[in-house]
Amino acid sequence: MKLVMHELRKATTTPGLFVVLALLVAFCAGLPAISSLNVLGGGANDVARDYLFSFAGRSAYFAPFLLGALVVTSDFAHSTVWMTVLWFKTRAGIVVAKAVVVALLSAALGAVAVVVSFAFVHNGYVVNGLESPVLTATVVSMGGRTILAFVLWGVFGVGLGLLLRSQVAAILVVFVVALFVEPVLTSLSNENEVFATVGKYLPGAANWSIVWPVEAGGSTNAMGAMGGAALDVPAAILTLCAYALVACIVGYVAGFRTRESR
Repeated sequence: MKLVMHELRKATTTPGLFVVLALLVAFCAGLPAISSLNVLGGGANDVARDYLFSFAGRSAYFAPFLLGALVVTSDFAHSTVWMTVLWFKTRAGIVVAKAVVVALLSAALGAVAVVVSFAFVHNGYVVNGLESPVLTATVVSMGGRTILAFVLWGVFGVGLGLLLRSQVAAILVVFVVALFVEPVLTSLSNENEVFATVGKYLPGAANWSIVWPVEAGGSTNAMGAMGGAALDVPAAILTLCAYALVACIVGYVAGFRTRESR
């Protein structure tokens, strides 16, 4: 517990935390507001509802991913990680503590993303004179799954940070993967039935299946376009969890366990 509290103090004083939070709020306010006004102008239906309310989970997962990487790389950049090694004598324990702390902070980011994006989508319904489904079971469960997905992406980021150890490299990789690579691969999964059988196991596709599962929007949602090729929610959660766990293990073994203190 002392190690977790120590890592929490370091993480909450990392300047990157507040930068990520600001980016997240701006992202989850601006785009949902614009999208809701455009989409709902033609009327409301279940697909429009799921598309709009899943926005934070589908598109803002870069925030916890980046946070996890920054918490770790900032520690390496300032060499404070080695002071922690000297004090607590457990490198594996440090990785676990970082993962726990980032998971907690990512859950908080997820809650912020859900509240902000849901509020603006709700306003979009009101502006268009429609009844908002923001408090329905479907939408509330979507918000809960979004927070869970944020937690898994945060832990995934910890593994990435352990592997790279460079803040600049981590930032570049997060934004390239989250904003370019994963969206392209997910689109290919939607358009090519052969690729979909493999593509559904990619992190972005698993994330999509968590926050906007096939049963939420039927066969008309993006990952359901291939006739239900998407993973169901439990399998998607396990898949994304596996990515996060493997990243942390590989990061620990390759980037931290045998590295000399300095």
